[in-house]
Amino acid sequence: MRSISASNSIINHNNMDFWKKYANSYLTFSQHCDYSDWRRMIETIAEEILKIAADRALSVLDVGAGTGKNIAEILEYILSKTNKPAVLDVVEPSEYAKNLMSAFMVRTEYGGFLNKVYDDAKEIHRGKYDAILFMHASYEITDFKEVLLKLYETNLNQRGKILILSVSSASCFFLGREELIKANVSDEIISMLNDYGIPHTVQQLDSRFHLSGNGKADPNSFEYFYNFMTDKKIPLDEFKYLLNKANKQGEINFKDDLIAITRE
Repeated sequence: MRSISASNSIINHNNMDFWKKYANSYLTFSQHCDYSDWRRMIETIAEEILKIAADRALSVLDVGAGTGKNIAEILEYILSKTNKPAVLDVVEPSEYAKNLMSAFMVRTEYGGFLNKVYDDAKEIHRGKYDAILFMHASYEITDFKEVLLKLYETNLNQRGKILILSVSSASCFFLGREELIKANVSDEIISMLNDYGIPHTVQQLDSRFHLSGNGKADPNSFEYFYNFMTDKKIPLDEFKYLLNKANKQGEINFKDDLIAITRE
């Protein structure tokens, strides 16, 4: 879940700047995400992209790129395996995040990955991509189904892949409270793909969250966890109770689903 992470900003068509609202909360939250689980996610996503073609430079689109840190790590992994730099376009509406992105991403004209930056996926018309990524970016895209189908039908190369990292509605991230469940979680996306007859596979990946302070949340972090995980939709005392209830020996496994859609 680190990419709601870890990196990635959420696209929101209601003009709420995720990074301005949640930057400190998100960064505190992500620092408590399990390092080995996150590295495994990065490598798993990169290996899925490498299945497309390992003998040429790939074109990649990251929707909800945030600071670009996550996608940079994925493309660095691919470069180390192929000696071929990918060309990256991103969708990121937050000016705050795009300013941070400049610290992580180097433009193609200077030998880096980053090519075009879009404010909205609807701005992409003729671009064709080998891989399109949504890393915990689906939740607040209000027209996610339309965006996904448009990119799949119009902008994805033959044998290309769309990779969606998301938690399910049953994830411990939502602490068993229905009102905390976000839109466009993995089970909703899978149901939609089944309805449209779009072939896909699903891998479940560990995504552990560590509580510091002898297996309990650090009081200095609690407010940030509360803000990020609940948007203050439930009382703080209830959040504390539910978080400690989900705690298993100092950690909570949110479990991420990686949905891979291949265009045959």
